[in-house]
Amino acid sequence: MTQSQAVPAAVAEPADTRTGLAAWLVLAAVLPGMFMNVFDFFAVNVATPVLHTELGSGPPALELIVGGYGLTFSLGLVTGGRLGDRYGRRRIFFAGMAAFTVASAVSGLAPTSDILVVARLFQGAAAAMMVPQVLSIIRVSFPARERRIALGVYGMTIAVGQVSGQALGGILLSADIGGLSWRPIFLVNVPVAALTFLFGFKRVPESVSSARPSLDLAGVGLLTLAAGLLTIPIVEGGALGWPLWCWLFLAAVPVAGAAFVRWEHLARATRQPLVDLGLFRSKDFRRGLFVNVTLYATISAFFFVLGLYLQTGRGDSPLAAGLTFVPLAAGNFVASLSSSALVGRYGRGTLTAGAALQIAGLLVLLAASDPRQPELLILGGVTLFGLGQGLLIPPIIGVVLSRVPVADSGAATGVLVTVQQLSGTVGLALVSLGFFAGSGGYVAGFRVACVCCLALAAGSLALSRLLAPRSERGG
Repeated sequence: MTQSQAVPAAVAEPADTRTGLAAWLVLAAVLPGMFMNVFDFFAVNVATPVLHTELGSGPPALELIVGGYGLTFSLGLVTGGRLGDRYGRRRIFFAGMAAFTVASAVSGLAPTSDILVVARLFQGAAAAMMVPQVLSIIRVSFPARERRIALGVYGMTIAVGQVSGQALGGILLSADIGGLSWRPIFLVNVPVAALTFLFGFKRVPESVSSARPSLDLAGVGLLTLAAGLLTIPIVEGGALGWPLWCWLFLAAVPVAGAAFVRWEHLARATRQPLVDLGLFRSKDFRRGLFVNVTLYATISAFFFVLGLYLQTGRGDSPLAAGLTFVPLAAGNFVASLSSSALVGRYGRGTLTAGAALQIAGLLVLLAASDPRQPELLILGGVTLFGLGQGLLIPPIIGVVLSRVPVADSGAATGVLVTVQQLSGTVGLALVSLGFFAGSGGYVAGFRVACVCCLALAAGSLALSRLLAPRSERGG
């Protein structure tokens, strides 16, 4: 089956799909939004020791500065996607970017921990408006033949943002530009956003769902409740010693989730629901989401524990630790750009190979966990992990969205990114428990974390084999 035959009639290309240079200029206009989101998520980890020293941020404040962003981000993603479907993806993207820029400026100028916490919460909510539109705009701007390549560049942007957050974050801290210490980590978003507005505001075409879906405020409330009951204990529980309310919140998650599903089912009879449960009838959508669960749980935990291990277990400086991630970006860059051609030839085998490379990288890092081992082993391990990440992220996005009608692009991408974000939060929390639980210090903790990540990566490998072959999926 050719790529032009791959898209079912229900997923026909929108009339305003662009080709050639025009489509790639649209991609260049929206990817900075994705980059800033990922960069900020990772860069703030590098700055936590300085925030503790200069702002007097205690553990609860640091938890909110780091995790509060992820909290409001994950809570608003599905709603943000639906806002794009209803009011225009271009309009909501740039509105979200404007709010994100203001929040970044306030974060960079914050005189106290309390103000920084509030700014970060607002920044995460703004990112929830901005980020779902990126995939939706890619979906409606590229024909199927070029979309895989665009998703490869999208995956590469995520990798560059992750590594830049670690490496550039360390460089900015070490440079202490104008005596501003940690503040440029947030302030750098302001010129990037300004250039994006100047370059891209008129280049990105507007697109809306032909169905003009309602916001389904009751659905928004129930979904937010379910996600909040899950993420708030995970974000705050560790710093507070896991009080009783954390366990009560977690126990209530299935109840809130069931209430949301029931409401969405009833809403189908009278209005378009927030999330069309019919999406889950597609095996690839369901199974692809499960691959995203194990994949993003692995990635988030990996970046967190490796960064801690390099600085505390091996004694590297923040800059040296950040630069160790550069080979990961290089591997991800090569693999992401190759993933389109590889998927076209090998189908789901590409994802299986990506998971296998992640496992190989983790095994190398496990062997190199003794600080006396040469740095070359660490670099080899992160390179293999980056190659695996690049072969997994773009193709699995294509699998999940392959049968989603264009009218539901915003809501579907909101579901996808929500699953990714929640999975990363849960994976990081669970693997961190293993990392900090042992009595053997950070080296022993790193070994435990590597074993946990290996189990998650093995889950990605097994689940990738359940995806439909290319000929059944149409792409």
